[in-house]
Amino acid sequence: RNQVTFFEVATLEAEPVYKGKGKDNHVNIKLKRFLPSLAEVPEKEIAALQERAIKHGFDFIDFWAVDFDFKDGQPFKHHWQAYRTRKDRSLPTVSDQDFVYEKPGRYTACVKVVDTFGCDTSITVPIEI
Repeated sequence: RNQVTFFEVATLEAEPVYKGKGKDNHVNIKLKRFLPSLAEVPEKEIAALQERAIKHGFDFIDFWAVDFDFKDGQPFKHHWQAYRTRKDRSLPTVSDQDFVYEKPGRYTACVKVVDTFGCDTSITVPIEI
């Protein structure tokens, strides 16, 4: 009997991208890495998808969004989002919101990804202005 290894939980990594200085500081979010959860994939398809997921994890993202001023316990606010369509399969890996925080300080952005299997993965990203 073959032992099958698969990803139980998706892995998502992102980082802030700062443009400008002080009051003119614009912030975007860059996706660094994504490994989808393959827990729901049929066993016969696991091997092929595992290798592709490791090399091209972003290919498994259908939708992603950013809440640039996330507060724990509050609903997610879609300040920016990107998604694939049937006609356009491209997907940016850096937001183009150029979000501006009104005051210097520490903030938290939340990044939400929905993959091609319908699984939702979220992480928080610290922002320092």
